[in-house]
Amino acid sequence: MLLGQPKKLLDSTCGFNIKNTIRAMLEYKGKLCKLDSSTGYLYINDTKSPLRSSDAGKVYLHRLLISDILGRNLNTEEHVHHIDGDKLNNSLSNLSICSSAEHAKLHKPGNLLEVVCPGCGVLFTQVRSNQINCSEECYSKSRVRNPAITKDMLEAEMPKHTWTSLGKLFGYSDNGIKKRAKALGCDLSLIRTARNK
Repeated sequence: MLLGQPKKLLDSTCGFNIKNTIRAMLEYKGKLCKLDSSTGYLYINDTKSPLRSSDAGKVYLHRLLISDILGRNLNTEEHVHHIDGDKLNNSLSNLSICSSAEHAKLHKPGNLLEVVCPGCGVLFTQVRSNQINCSEECYSKSRVRNPAITKDMLEAEMPKHTWTSLGKLFGYSDNGIKKRAKALGCDLSLIRTARNK
């Protein structure tokens, strides 16, 4: 029986494929995984999946992984708990199945966990049960789309590109890449403009 005490599952490769490109992308069975900024979970878009959380077609990765291991879809009463509190840690050893009531108990305010901040690696005690990062600074860093982009990378490409083409190169909008360059302390005068072609 799956309901009852949370059950730990064994580790596996989880069907992940990390591409080694400028924009490292996480894929699950050929579909691009995205981060749901409102929940902190990774998801894929699949409007036909019975596991989708809404009409928009968001299918959370942790539910997909457990369903694959079980060989069937989870029902709505079966919840997947991230044991270490890190919603991005979808290794099967970190996932357990429990009922919605048990899951609520695990996340009640008196049941706060000590977790490792994915931003800086510091062990901290959560203030809220859904807290992922130890500080606002680490939270802000975690929201950066591609932390692999460095000041040197941008400054090397800026003389060759406009903000629009630089944004496309790194997977940002023109304003997004400009904000990223500012945040990294890049010399913004290096960017190619219509006047300095």
